[in-house]
Amino acid sequence: MKGFTLKEILLLSASLGFLMIWVSELIAGVVSWKESYFWLMFSIVSLLGFQYYKNRRMAKERNASPPVVPDVKTKKKK
Repeated sequence: MKGFTLKEILLLSASLGFLMIWVSELIAGVVSWKESYFWLMFSIVSLLGFQYYKNRRMAKERNASPPVVPDVKTKKKK
């Protein structure tokens, strides 16, 4: 597995950012839970998007690499 792609990094960062905004609004008491619910939904959607793109990339990498065949040495008969 290589590193994350730019799309995956942005989605994961957005998910964490939306979650932080939601928590900060709840702690500050500026808005009610119902009014800040969409920040939580943005966070969940971003996290699911990150998982989707990561799993899709990993499946492509798995299919692109040749299967590993173990090297079996035959024993010589005496």
